[in-house]
Amino acid sequence: MKLNSKNILITTGDADGIGFEVAAKALCELPKSYFKSNRIFIFVTTSYQKKYFDLLSRHFSLNSITLSSEDFALVDFLTPTRKPILNFMICTDTPADWIFTLSKVCLEYPLFTALVTGPLSKTLIKDSGYSFIGHTEILAYVSKTKSLFMGFVGKYFNVILLTGHIPTSRVSKELKKNNWKAIFKIVGSFRKGLPGKDKPIAMVGVNPHAGEKGMISTGEERYLITQIQQHGGGLNIQGPLVPDAAFLKAHWGKYSVYLCPYHDQGLIPFKAIHGQDSGVHVTLGLPFVRTSVDHGTAKEIFGKDRANPNSMKEALLLAERLLK
Repeated sequence: MKLNSKNILITTGDADGIGFEVAAKALCELPKSYFKSNRIFIFVTTSYQKKYFDLLSRHFSLNSITLSSEDFALVDFLTPTRKPILNFMICTDTPADWIFTLSKVCLEYPLFTALVTGPLSKTLIKDSGYSFIGHTEILAYVSKTKSLFMGFVGKYFNVILLTGHIPTSRVSKELKKNNWKAIFKIVGSFRKGLPGKDKPIAMVGVNPHAGEKGMISTGEERYLITQIQQHGGGLNIQGPLVPDAAFLKAHWGKYSVYLCPYHDQGLIPFKAIHGQDSGVHVTLGLPFVRTSVDHGTAKEIFGKDRANPNSMKEALLLAERLLK
């Protein structure tokens, strides 16, 4: 492998989801300069949709190879052509298997390789024989990284989720297990790459009305204030903010990023506002670059040519920017 080359590994997730559709459409909309500075590898199942293969064929010189993801290596397959080259990997194993294998490739070449993931259902992961329930848990296992957090970059605002896929009944307990020194270090690094890097950070409260000074909480807001005071020096973290007012439109421009104590608290407003028109998921704390679409498999529109590729397009552009 050329060590000065940049490699973008794109997974397309469930065969009956919109992952391949949005990836194909997004690749066709990217500027030609993207393919001059990056080698692109896209991974599909053996039952991939031919119409999107044909779409890619009109824009790229396709190098189509059938293999198990375990046999994949970062190698040059074709000499330069007039069209950009796209390495089309038809995999005989499951999309869940790809994440394990390609994460290991990224770990080996973290400065030159980024993983961009399409939507992968929890059902498919389970049916593939794994106990994990999402990309983040798989990435944490492969990278042996304890402190991974889900970040979302949007057109209007950005969020970081301080806990993962857990029941809300466990949020308070899980928050108190966090390494807050590590969290605030990750948050500070994340903010440096955002347009509003000089703006304050918003910590969203856990309870209604941010606990009403302890009247409707069991100490969560006080705990967050203590962590900010002890470990958040220099970051200008404000809050805890009242959750039902934190995401009002008038507040979007005030903060560089919102820190949200639990999953849906951050993702409900983020997805409600950004939809599929904007928004990229980025895994924070990994030793390599991983971005993703911020939507699911949308199997109800599979095969209808209605999927919006903007989130995938933004994920591809952000991955390139982070590698640089």
